[in-house]
Amino acid sequence: MKLNWEAWVYGLFNGTIGGAATAGSAWLGMSGAKAAGVDVPLLNWKALGVIMLSGALTNAFFYLKQSPLPALETITVRTTETTLETTAVKTVSTPTPPSTATTETAITTKL
Repeated sequence: MKLNWEAWVYGLFNGTIGGAATAGSAWLGMSGAKAAGVDVPLLNWKALGVIMLSGALTNAFFYLKQSPLPALETITVRTTETTLETTAVKTVSTPTPPSTATTETAITTKL
């Protein structure tokens, strides 16, 4: 049994970033509203950090609720059976007859 930790951590990280980005866009909206003259509380960098952290944590907790543990990895094993047939080949060679040519050597002796 092997758990797919990589996909789980990726999903948790993805959700956390998404929550921080959504909270950041809300902060920008409130700053734009303040610039347009709408009566909203004054936001500073510290407030942005708190808002983004709360958005990130909220999405992280939602992800943990949805997927508390990583899913099991699915491993597919495919086997292939191969049959190999062998054929014996017999090579027959016929011997060549010895050469019929004879060499005669004449020895001449003078007395």
